[in-house]
Amino acid sequence: MATSMLVNGAGGRLGQIAIHTISHDERLTLYGTCHRTNNLLGCIHATRPNVVLDVTVPSVVYQNAMTIIEAGVHPVIGTSGLDHRQIDTLIDACESRELSGAIIPNFSITAVLMIQFAVRAAKHLQHVEIIETHHASKVDAPSGTAAQT
Repeated sequence: MATSMLVNGAGGRLGQIAIHTISHDERLTLYGTCHRTNNLLGCIHATRPNVVLDVTVPSVVYQNAMTIIEAGVHPVIGTSGLDHRQIDTLIDACESRELSGAIIPNFSITAVLMIQFAVRAAKHLQHVEIIETHHASKVDAPSGTAAQT
């Protein structure tokens, strides 16, 4: 049985990639999309997905995650910007509703590897500087990935 999914942040770059990927995976079914002009709770009620993939922006991701959990849907958060306190609160909220979820602040394998390399390098280097560049429409700068690293 395919997992039914709603993509929140569907109008963005990652949202478009997610829609394409979900649409081409037989294990997944795209039940709907939600954009910044839509009401997330309304989108959830209208589509009744098993999972909501949130790929919005750091300024709204925490409230979106809480909305998803409170609606009784499994959250997959593909946005950076959550602090440790917020993550703990989201974990507690999922556990109390017997929901599973995932927080994946960066889907890029190169970013994940870069973070792992930085952890190893930090043991041997006294001073490190991270310099990042992005496309002109990048919303958060420095990025959540750079801040985490």
